[in-house]
This record gives sequence, C-alpha cells and structure tokens, in this order.
Amino acid sequence: MLNNYYVLQALGREWRAYLVGAVMEDAWSHAPGELTVAVSKKGQFCMPTFVTHVPVVGAFRKPGFARPRRNAMPMFTPLRGQMLTDVRVAEGDRMFTFEATGGLRVLATLFGARANVFLLGRGGEVIEQFRKGALPEQCRAHVPQDFAEFNARWLANFGPAAKAIASVMIFFDHDLAQETLARAGLAPDAPASLNNRRLEQLYNVAMEIHNELLRPAEAHVYSEPDALSLIPLQARASQPVKSYSSVDEAVRIYAQRRLARLAFEAAWTPRNKALVQALGRVSRSLRRMRGVSPATERADAYERFGHLIMAAQEVPPGADRVQLPDLYSGGNLIDIPLDPALNRIQNAERYYKKARKTREAHRHRAALLAREEAKAAKLAGQLEALRKVKTLGELKSFEKVHGQPVKGTQAASTPFRRYQLAPGYELWVGRNAKESETLTLRYARPFDVWLHARGVRGAHAVLRLPGRQAEPSALLLEKAAAIAAWYSKARGSALAPVIVTPRKFVRKAKGAPLGEVIVSREDVLIVEPGLP
Repeated sequence: MLNNYYVLQALGREWRAYLVGAVMEDAWSHAPGELTVAVSKKGQFCMPTFVTHVPVVGAFRKPGFARPRRNAMPMFTPLRGQMLTDVRVAEGDRMFTFEATGGLRVLATLFGARANVFLLGRGGEVIEQFRKGALPEQCRAHVPQDFAEFNARWLANFGPAAKAIASVMIFFDHDLAQETLARAGLAPDAPASLNNRRLEQLYNVAMEIHNELLRPAEAHVYSEPDALSLIPLQARASQPVKSYSSVDEAVRIYAQRRLARLAFEAAWTPRNKALVQALGRVSRSLRRMRGVSPATERADAYERFGHLIMAAQEVPPGADRVQLPDLYSGGNLIDIPLDPALNRIQNAERYYKKARKTREAHRHRAALLAREEAKAAKLAGQLEALRKVKTLGELKSFEKVHGQPVKGTQAASTPFRRYQLAPGYELWVGRNAKESETLTLRYARPFDVWLHARGVRGAHAVLRLPGRQAEPSALLLEKAAAIAAWYSKARGSALAPVIVTPRKFVRKAKGAPLGEVIVSREDVLIVEPGLP
C-alpha cells in the first residue's frame, strides 16, 4: 500500500514543492532496510526516509532533524552540501528520483523484494547503493487505453475477478481491485467469467477510479486493519478512517503506524508462542496425572494381601501364587501373587512396603497435581492478559508485571542463543562446538548468512533470513558480525575480522574435528565485538 504507484505519484508532486531548493545535509541508515536523507530549506529540516524491506516498502517524510547518536551508518556522503533541483516519480514505474547539483542523482526503486536506493553519477554510473543488487531498468507500464485493450487483457486471466482486475489495471492493488468490484455491484469473490455488458461496466468503473487516483482530493488512513488510500473506499465503509488534505502527512502517519505494528508483532509473537507452548506442556502433564488409577484403592489391596498372608497357617515354599480365604469379604478364595524366592513373612512384608510406597506416592502426586494446576491457571491468566496487549508500551508494562518469557521455552525449541535483530531477521549462535556444527549443518538453510570470527576459535553464527530473496542491509550484517566476534577469542580486541558468507559455501571436511568447517567463498567485515 505504501509503494502503490498512485501514492508515489501524489507524494512526488507534494515533495517537489517541499524539497526543490533544499540542501542535502546528511544520509544514514539506523534501522535495517531504512535509509534516511536529511535536508534543510530556509532553516526548516525534514528527513525523507526510504523503506526497502518487505513487508513495508515505500517512502515517507519525517519532520525535523534527529540523527541517532549510536548505530547510525553514514551513507551517500557525496550528497552533503548539494542542492536538490528536482523530485519526481517515473511515469509508469515506481522509481523515485532526487536530482541534485554536481550531477548527482538518488534513485529509489520501490518495488519487489529487491527494493533499493542508488546514488548515481553524472553519467548514470552507480557510485553507491544501499543494498546489494543490480540497477533495474525502467518499465513504462500503462493502464488499458480503451475497452478493447481491457477486454484482451481480461481474457488472459482466470480465477477470481479481483485478481484479474489487479492484473489488467497494472497499478491497482488488492484494495483498489475490491473497490472496483464494490462500485460495480459485484461480490468480493466474483469469478472472472463475466458477460460483455458486465465487463464493459467494470472497465468504466476501473477507469473512473484511475482518474480519481491521478488527482486525489485527499488521502485516507484506515485502521483495523491498517490501510492507506487516495480515495474513500466503499469496500471499507464500516472501518474506522481518518482523512488528510496532505498525502505527505497521511503517508507519514500510515508508515509510522505500520512500522510500529511490525515492531510490536516481532516482540509480541515470541512471548505468545512461549506461553502457548508452556501451557500446552503443563496441560499434557495434568492429563497424564489425572489419568492414573486411584492410588488409595491399590494401597488398600496391597495391605489386605499382607494381612491375609500373615493370617494364613502356611504358604507353600517356592510358590509363585497362593489362594487364601478373604477374611474381609465373607471367606471367598482370593488369588495372591507371591515372590517364589521369599518366605511367608517376607512376602507379607513386601506387600506392606508396597502399600506404604503407594500411599507416599499418592500424597506426593496430589501435591504435584495442585502445583501443576496452579501453574496452568497462572499461565492461562498470563496468556489472556497478553492477548489484550496492543502496543509496545503495553507489552513493556506486561513484562514488568509478569516477568520475562517462561524460562526454557525458547531453548527447548532451538538449542542456540537467539537475537532478534529486525522483523524477520534473527541471529542464531552456537554455545559450544557441537551446537555450532549442528547449527551450520542441520538448521541453517543454504541462503542464510553464515558468520564466524576469522583466524580465531569461536562460535558459528547464522543470520536467519525471512526468505530466499531477502537481502540484509549493511548495518544489519555489521550487527550480526559484532555478535559473532563477541562469541570468539577476539572478544577482547578493539576490532575483529568476521567471515560473512551464504551457508551454501560452508561444508564439513571428512574426518575434521568437531565444529571445524571449510569456507569456499567469503567476505570479511571488520567490526567491534559487542552485543546489541
């Protein structure tokens, strides 16, 4: 939604008025996937920010100037002191361009899993880039020029009509496709097989929406769930919405809300998972304990066997069982198992001992059952309270009341140290040679990033990526490398070299010692060892 073509076009028009003539003061990356450029104009500062990591891709502008004092990686230093001469979004593509003096140009390609920001020179050469990747070519897509073209594109689509609309109207996202169906009087799950009259009606509605989006009167931010739209949406008429006369302001509010929501989910989800797992274990334990037959009945039976054996005149030596009159139930014969190696007195004592042990076990199990029931009630209460938490502030308050996640739940699921460096990016670190080898050879996927302090003994570390196409930022890799260096013999060094390579280039040599591997291709980062 943030990188919708129409939103970027409207944002580009507003930013042109704000930013042309402004001076580039600084550029940095403080959070994974975020590049911020600080500019000033007539004493006023603002910070255009590009977000390049899925699921949030796009651009928004923060007011003021606030460069973080720590963990801010400088970027695009040739821009400092240069003046912006133009701001525009490419026609038919989601490419944001800042033209600056000195022949410099910032190009943000805000689409797909490989969204990126490039600093280009006078001849279009890449001077610097935010993330690894090739500079894509511009694609001039366009909406259908008439009904004949709309119909030709439509016939190539199958399945739901909403999916067909998003394919035919190349700049429409899911919400705009649903809005087209709603205005045309079609159900949200309508099929793509429509008659010619319905299809022409759908074309007219789609083009009407397209024209509205090209020159929006205002922008709308919906909640529950969050959404950004340049037009009021009939399909979301029942949902809370706030309208803004400035697209720039609406985009900023939506982007900050969306990023805050992702940060909250990254913190809330592991806690919820830990509580669910702990409650499941306690519940299974309770079911097993409650399924045991009553111990008091078995203890009484053992004691009765002992009394009957003691009351018997004689018991055949070496017998493995005996039938004796049951003095407690009218004298009927009862079959009692015996230990052939014991005499009559010893067999009786054996049953008395079993009775005592069974009663002791029953008392112990009753106390244990009470403790497990109390633990289950506590965990259920915590889980219910956690489900009501909606913000990071509320989550911090929850942690103060209920403490940290249940001890051992994360360690039970993965036996490694774990560091959540960004939404979707988690670093796993082995705690010894065996764990390190297991982490590298069994848990790491070929596209995950493998890290190890170079030239010294240390733990294997693996940066788990959210997907095969994901590309961690330079700042994120430096954070991961600093942790890998910390868990090595280079911990006391001011700076340490760390190997960084995809896991697929790491292998185990036959007969090599535990934890020792061979790296066939590597990059090296020089970092200061430390924990986040």
